[in-house]
Amino acid sequence: MALLTLALLSSALAASLAVHPFRSDDALLGVAIADEIAASFHDSAVVLGPEIAAGLVPPLVVVDGFVNLGRVLPPEEWTGPSGPQLVRSGTGVDVVVSGELELYDDRAVLRLELASAAGTQRAELSAPHDRRERLVGQAVRLVAAQLGLERAPTPVASPPLEGAYAEHARAVALAATGLVPDAASTLEQAAAEGDGELPARAAELAEDLERVRAGGQLAEVDAADELAAARRLARRAFLSLSLPTLHESGAADAFAALAELGGPPVAHAWRGVLAADMGSPDAAASAFEAARAAGDYPFAAALMASLLQAEGELDAAFELVDALLARGPEAGASPLLGASIVAFLGEDDERQVASLQALARAAPFLAYPFQELSFIAFDQDDALAAAEALAVAVELQPGSSLYWTNLGWARYLLGFLDDSEAASQRALELDANQYIAAYNLGLVRAVTGRLGAALDAYDYAVALDPAVDDEVIVDLIDARELYPHEPAVEYALARLYEAKGQRQLAREAYQRFLDLAADAGDDTAAYLDQARERVTVLSAPPPPLEILGAVSLGLGHRGPDVAPYHPGDPLYATFELSTPGEQLPTLVEVELVLRPADGEGEPLAAAAARVEPPAGAVGYVVDGLNLELPADLPAGDYRLAVEARADEGLHASGETLVSVAGDPDPVRQLFGRNVVMTTLEVELPLVGRADVARTGLVLERMLAELHGAADIAEQALPMVEDGRFAGMGGRELFSSSTAADVLDYLTYLVASGTADTRFTFVDGYAQWAVDGAPATP
Repeated sequence: MALLTLALLSSALAASLAVHPFRSDDALLGVAIADEIAASFHDSAVVLGPEIAAGLVPPLVVVDGFVNLGRVLPPEEWTGPSGPQLVRSGTGVDVVVSGELELYDDRAVLRLELASAAGTQRAELSAPHDRRERLVGQAVRLVAAQLGLERAPTPVASPPLEGAYAEHARAVALAATGLVPDAASTLEQAAAEGDGELPARAAELAEDLERVRAGGQLAEVDAADELAAARRLARRAFLSLSLPTLHESGAADAFAALAELGGPPVAHAWRGVLAADMGSPDAAASAFEAARAAGDYPFAAALMASLLQAEGELDAAFELVDALLARGPEAGASPLLGASIVAFLGEDDERQVASLQALARAAPFLAYPFQELSFIAFDQDDALAAAEALAVAVELQPGSSLYWTNLGWARYLLGFLDDSEAASQRALELDANQYIAAYNLGLVRAVTGRLGAALDAYDYAVALDPAVDDEVIVDLIDARELYPHEPAVEYALARLYEAKGQRQLAREAYQRFLDLAADAGDDTAAYLDQARERVTVLSAPPPPLEILGAVSLGLGHRGPDVAPYHPGDPLYATFELSTPGEQLPTLVEVELVLRPADGEGEPLAAAAARVEPPAGAVGYVVDGLNLELPADLPAGDYRLAVEARADEGLHASGETLVSVAGDPDPVRQLFGRNVVMTTLEVELPLVGRADVARTGLVLERMLAELHGAADIAEQALPMVEDGRFAGMGGRELFSSSTAADVLDYLTYLVASGTADTRFTFVDGYAQWAVDGAPATP
């Protein structure tokens, strides 16, 4: 391997190829064809196969994290017409292939999307169902031409997709979704069962999967030639990124080895991302610069801009954004997408708009830039710009109920009411749960005096959205200003006020309707009697608010009642709000107050929250309000009072006794805060409901986890430089830890305010130890 590396330092590798899994109703068949196309080029190019192609583009760096472009854009964009150029411009890979496989009665059709230095190409290939090898052969010839090969390689075999071969394809599919352990187990089982013959490449895949799963040295590759070495380094590096516990140093070593072999610029880019993740911005900047120097790779500038923005150097970040904008569409889809995100994070609308406009020209089939341009236009009260952007978006994605909904709103703002209604109706045809479109539909019908049709739309929307968004009320109030003589607006407004439990405002709106509707048309006049009835009902005193039954307590949300409670325990109160009237108020202010047992004196602790019972509810259980007992609370009995208040003077109260004993217990406190610490191998919680009174047992369980992970820690962790574990490597750190150390770590988590999270215990403990095992945040 050393001789191989030396030889490659003086010569560049062959071209690189990435093959994305093909989207298909038969997912396994789509993956198998993609894998066969990729494998056909193992001797001709650096191949990034379907087992890793979905995760090639590095994320942008932001404060305290990253932005994954694969999550910014929906999955279908990465397999559609824009996908290959997004991946190519985001990785520096020479040729990228994706596509969709469609199955008909008599044939299979593969619609390929290719991107290369020559641009993008679309091709439609077809073959009988039982002649998959024809699809593979046609695709191989197309890809070979894009790679500039004089002759297309001989395609690999395409045996029936059954037995061991099907399991190989399944392993590729599992790896492509990040399920490395499952993929490795699938190949192991297929080899053991012997149900048919595995392809020769399966042994290589199995070895790489096992190396990644076991946390071995990823950069040590025993390969026959440089192409195989690069392929396997890339596979190991990218697969390691999908592990639940990311070992940054091992992945970085593999990417460094791939870069040293002359792999695509994305190897340097990922080194930079990992360096940023490990808190080394200088190393990240150096790696991004190396990526830029490795070829025409503008995405390195977007990555560097994101790093600078995260480090607070906004002017320098914008200089790089401006350089990308100066190149225009030539910069590429992913770099321009990255530039738009950096501009958004830097709150620069002008640069964001310029980036999105350039992105729209670079990737004309991509709907995302038009979506974002419409959002910016709405924020700037520019309905015309929003409508123009959305008109293109619905052409590109005619099945998007979101785009049709927003187009309907933009047209309403412009006064094109018929077109607005048509767009909103189209949104509901596409998605019957699109309640915003139903609200828009009700608004258009109300301002045009069709009260019955408006109420039908509003009732439909409220059934889907019982809370009734405040913006819907605001829209009707604005409509009252625009259409001051239209009584239907007032009636619709009154109905929505009632749905929100705002009785006085509803009564006033009904009265305004009565004042306006005397001379209205038949459709509106038909509602006069109903409006008078509602005014009478809403003028009467409101029905009482009650707390029905006892107030119960638990440790954590819906947790066990483990009295006596300890100081510092998060107490959750559960009780039922009730009314004998038509419905509960839709907004109730609830407060918990802890006082001495006699109920006298100043509150010892208090907590408050707003509760929104659903429309029409006459009973509602409140269980999400919590109060943390003071850490210095003396042992004894206390009284916890519950106070509930709503509009028009409604009030209800209840109480319960709380017994307190013992000292603060971090195991109980973290359980009550919904902090779930899991085992390393199977991610099972280390603390259950029955364990909150058995702190000693929990500490023993956690120590066993540390001792069992000592060998993995030795490979993954750096030497500890500060604190009680200074000078220790991972194995010694985990092996020498005591119950007192674990208790200190748990106490640190409590002091840090940790809550509502789930993580692997040994990972969190390791980070705390490497940080010097601080006692306080």
